[in-house]
Amino acid sequence: MRCNRFFAPTLWLRALALVGIMSIGLISAIGSGGGYIGLPSDCPAGLDCSHVPPPLPTVSVQPPYVTALVGTPVTYTAEASNILGNLTYQWSRSFDGGATYADISGATGKTYSLASANLGDDAAIFAVVVRGSNAAASAVSHLVVSAVPGVVYEDGEFQGADWLVTPFADSNGLSPAHTEERVATGGNPGAYRKMVF
Repeated sequence: MRCNRFFAPTLWLRALALVGIMSIGLISAIGSGGGYIGLPSDCPAGLDCSHVPPPLPTVSVQPPYVTALVGTPVTYTAEASNILGNLTYQWSRSFDGGATYADISGATGKTYSLASANLGDDAAIFAVVVRGSNAAASAVSHLVVSAVPGVVYEDGEFQGADWLVTPFADSNGLSPAHTEERVATGGNPGAYRKMVF
């Protein structure tokens, strides 16, 4: 049996030449305006077919977590985004940590209120489903009910000048602007120091 030592290099050279000819042909076709690279468009002429998906519908409940003292009212508000048309609301409640929910009769508005939280409401989860013409979405809020008021620590002599505030500078050497004030609402009056950056 006779073996040709030049057989493999000869095939390799032929393959290289073929690839070169195909490349020149492709470049010529594109350069002359007669070529096309990519998939053909399925978009009719004159329409915007950027294929950007619409934003997802979302719902949030404010506040998402509530700690209430026995006997105090609690109000929840649903905020919907990217849900179109006339919106409908249905509030429900879970007694088993969110495993199941039962619709609250008549609770079909944007807000839902408990007139007076009691210990039976402790650990309840309230949910709202918002429906529109294009979608539906839901969100929940958790309720904790306490029989005793929370402990509040107050700086009765709060003076903004008594505090030294040194904001960390970011990488370009700038420090954020900030203000400090004693806040008179939101709990024990005057008990809170509010900082805004």
